[in-house]
Amino acid sequence: MTTLLEPKTTLAYLAYLGYPGRVGDRLLTERKGDCRSGGVGDRGGDAATADTASALKIVKAKKVERRRGKKTVARNVFQCYVFGAAGSGKTAFLRSFVRKKFSDAYAPTVRPYSVVNTVEIQGCEKHLVLREFGSRFEAEVLASRRKLEQCDLLCFVYDSSDVNSFAYVTNLRVGLLCGPLHRFCTLHGVFAALCLPWLLKICSRLTTLSMQKQYDLDHLPNVFLATKSDLDLVQQVSPAKICDRKRYEEQPDVYCRLLGLAVPTSVSAKDGQMADIFNILTDIAMHP
Repeated sequence: MTTLLEPKTTLAYLAYLGYPGRVGDRLLTERKGDCRSGGVGDRGGDAATADTASALKIVKAKKVERRRGKKTVARNVFQCYVFGAAGSGKTAFLRSFVRKKFSDAYAPTVRPYSVVNTVEIQGCEKHLVLREFGSRFEAEVLASRRKLEQCDLLCFVYDSSDVNSFAYVTNLRVGLLCGPLHRFCTLHGVFAALCLPWLLKICSRLTTLSMQKQYDLDHLPNVFLATKSDLDLVQQVSPAKICDRKRYEEQPDVYCRLLGLAVPTSVSAKDGQMADIFNILTDIAMHP
């Protein structure tokens, strides 16, 4: 995982451990008083002067694979970004992937958190890296072309026992400015009801402007995940209709079908009921 996320750190480790190669005109295997640390043209060290990056496997950029229309990705390492509202169970989901014990104590994610594990697909071993960034930084990641080029699929997590959780991820996916309106309506019900027409008009205009600059997400596989299936299932609330408490006109299953996506997979990290979700994510990443 370190090699995938921080390749320079891996190269530094290799240099420290004495892996043969060069940094500029200096051998990485250079030792104090070692005769092999001679000049660049020292033939005695030719076998040890290979590029250090030869220790790493360099793969083609994901956009090149997509441009060529490949139906199956030949890589062995895949990266999945996990998004969702605070308290939706993202961290518990990641911890279950590396078989860490479930904890009822809630601790907000204040910095990026990543886990990696192996997944067996059709007898072949693949590595899946799951990353979450915390609710405060998710919009920034989705708006970053460079960040999105590094991942293979997006996983949107919502709490199936929280009426507002699904609205958060749908707004996050299609309009980055709807999240603050959602929170405002929740906190200031009566006042927001009076101001709602103006707020919706302003939000619609700002969202339209932001969408012109927003990086398109449709080129990446999208997966919806319903967490906390051990709790009672509730109907979801539309953020635009929170004030009058009407239910979301399109529930998660219908919403996903309209987008041509698979219906949300229900999981419970607490009960260990993961519905083989990690194999599903890896298979989708292999066949985008």
